[in-house]
Amino acid sequence: MAENLCGGLPPDICEQLSKEEQFIKIKVEKRRYGKEVTIIEGIREVMILNLKK
Repeated sequence: MAENLCGGLPPDICEQLSKEEQFIKIKVEKRRYGKEVTIIEGIREVMILNLKK
């Protein structure tokens, strides 16, 4: 799928460009009983799987 978006660019360059264009929002919210929860928005599921490796 990434090849379709990047045209003739090599896959590694295409992946780097998609990382640079990503906007990530991290915030901490207080939930029930005063617990603090970290919420991360804007990361695609594919990138999360790559972080695990």
